[in-house]
Amino acid sequence: MYKMRAPALLWLLSQHSCPTMALVPEIGLPSGDRRCLLWNGHGCGSIWDQHSCVRSRDGHPWDMADGRAVHGEPCVWCGGEQCEKNKPFLCAPYGFLKGEAGSQVDTKVAEAVYDIGQCFPGQGINVTTLSVVMVTGSPSRENLRTFVPLNGGEDRACRGKSEADTGFEPAVPWFGQGRAYETWTAKTLEACESLCDFCQAIEYHAEWMECRIWHQPVTHTVNATGYQCYTVTGKLSAEEAFGAAALTAPSEKEMSCLTPWKNGCNSIVNKLTCLSSQDDGPTTTSYGWKVHGQACVWCGNGPCTSNSGSQCQAYDYLLHGEGTAFEVLTGRDQLHVARCSLAQTPHEDLTCLAAASTGCNKIRDSATCLSSKDGRSYASVAGLKVRGEPCVWCGGGPCSTNNPNLCEPHDYAVHGQTHAFRNFLAKSTFKVAVCVNGQATSKDVAREDGVAAAVSEAQEAAITTGEAAGAAAQAAGKTPNQQAAAAGAAATAAASAAGLDPEQQTTDGVWAAASAAAAAGLTPEESAAAAAQASATGFRIFGAGETPEEAGITGDNGPAEDLSSDSSKADGATSAGQGGTKNGEGAFPWWAVLLAVIAGLLICAVSIWVACMKLEGGKGERSTRKVEVDKSAQDEDTEMKAPLVGATTEIKAPIVFNSRAVIHTTAPPVRTVMVPPRAVMAPPRTGGAGDLFAQIDGNHNGTIDRREWGAHVRFTAMDRNHDGVIGAEEWRQGPRPDVPSAELFSQPSRQ
Repeated sequence: MYKMRAPALLWLLSQHSCPTMALVPEIGLPSGDRRCLLWNGHGCGSIWDQHSCVRSRDGHPWDMADGRAVHGEPCVWCGGEQCEKNKPFLCAPYGFLKGEAGSQVDTKVAEAVYDIGQCFPGQGINVTTLSVVMVTGSPSRENLRTFVPLNGGEDRACRGKSEADTGFEPAVPWFGQGRAYETWTAKTLEACESLCDFCQAIEYHAEWMECRIWHQPVTHTVNATGYQCYTVTGKLSAEEAFGAAALTAPSEKEMSCLTPWKNGCNSIVNKLTCLSSQDDGPTTTSYGWKVHGQACVWCGNGPCTSNSGSQCQAYDYLLHGEGTAFEVLTGRDQLHVARCSLAQTPHEDLTCLAAASTGCNKIRDSATCLSSKDGRSYASVAGLKVRGEPCVWCGGGPCSTNNPNLCEPHDYAVHGQTHAFRNFLAKSTFKVAVCVNGQATSKDVAREDGVAAAVSEAQEAAITTGEAAGAAAQAAGKTPNQQAAAAGAAATAAASAAGLDPEQQTTDGVWAAASAAAAAGLTPEESAAAAAQASATGFRIFGAGETPEEAGITGDNGPAEDLSSDSSKADGATSAGQGGTKNGEGAFPWWAVLLAVIAGLLICAVSIWVACMKLEGGKGERSTRKVEVDKSAQDEDTEMKAPLVGATTEIKAPIVFNSRAVIHTTAPPVRTVMVPPRAVMAPPRTGGAGDLFAQIDGNHNGTIDRREWGAHVRFTAMDRNHDGVIGAEEWRQGPRPDVPSAELFSQPSRQ
């Protein structure tokens, strides 16, 4: 039975309060203030959910990737689709996309096909951090180190080998200028320290929440107000400085599957080719370090060294060459060494499986996948066995974060995580093709180690519950993506109630979401994308009259949106994944939730009718779009005392605002904008010029000018005497009655 915790019930009621109105300002292209966007040192491509993507900017060390702008660029959410064909990323830097697609990117932003964050002048990063779960590191226990303030630490900025060494690297082709550090946003010094994994030093600015993770030696500092510089104790060995991925050289057996590359590792430009190769070039050694015969190493974050633009180099040369063969090992933060997988495929009868000559990765349906083995001519990819491997069906969703493939060879799929791709997405849901009595069948839901395990009754029940919720959403006229989210949320809630672990909950949610999307008529690829997108956003969909499942409230997990500890203290909401009850609050039965929702909807309907009766010039046509105001923008000290303006955009709940409000539309396609309070607060139709007037009157001169109000057509209607300001008397009178409501509430052109 579905139950909801007390804080979640209160949250649900608040979401079904009367919708009020707000004017959403025009989206501008990202050429202005970006200070409210969070730095992500791994780049926009490492982000897999829309909420975080449109609140971030790229913190890569290098200015460019493939000759296109990356560093400092605002992240663009590509509508839940791959930003570029044959590349897995759903989120990418604006400049990177612009460099390839040109004005098409701007067109897609203007048409809300793509979503991009925007800062208003003066808006700081502190507001954004309230609405996003911050990235933190988790270095292993043996790699935890002590941080020592360098030259006092306070008001000191880090420098490299001299005070003039700012960490900037000379420009190289296709990558531009580089830095010796990644740039992150961290709320505290401790959070910044947690991001240091095999780093040399950290540099932190508390006011800006800017964290620089230095991967090169820091021995000097300079005076710089607000900065702090800390070095890591203990001198790193060559292997440690080389990076966690390369602490041991690959053995002869681990190199047995690698392909000799005749032009040398440094000529390779593709990651999988690099991780499938060993150096067979004409150079035997360089500066005394071995090159020929060495396994290739891929530097995932840019050029490997300061004297070359290559992202692939020979192992021994790269490990020991710093200071002799080249000045700085610039790519040490993301290194991957080519080596053969020694994992054994579970011994099964594969004789009945048909050889797929184009590879398992080209198969798009489960029946073909689970009756096939990989028949490609080459034995391995990135050191992972391919030829002869039984095909793995990944439950209808993408197998990995590397591409949208639904079917992959066993060794590549199961053992390729962190090597060939970032994450294996089907750890507990994939099926492996095998033969039983000469007939093709499958091992059901294999674990990460490849050993088959049966689907539990609890998992089956959870998935069935999710599929039923998806069918109900379809009957209610929801979109396929909304059906997928509803199914995923219901399955996750059922799995949680059954006591399954978080990974199993997510697995069941993805499975149910993909099944619901397929039932809605989507292709396997579209179903996989819908399930992945639903999972990335916590199986959360928005809209008036949502069910708890659709809203992402999943039983013990609380509201689906992750809130920082600061914001959850402000509004009493429970952060996602905290689970359990708070202060002994009990669970509400399903009928109480249903009654509460019905009561909220009735109150909402009456309130809307009353509000509509009060609107002047109501003959004009109104255009409505549902939006949600992030609860993280709340502030207990500042309550909104007047209704939000207009009839153009519905907001799910009238909530209190801080100095900024973050609003994003919820009817697909989605667009995110940062809205200043003066653009969303409206004067009362009647009554005196009270606190709200004074609040908008920022310079306290007794009038409100365009700059204070916001450049919207509504200003003209309020400025009755056309003198360029709104006075107290005009404020009392409200908009001119002769202005048609269609004009009064019109949106800027790009809206």
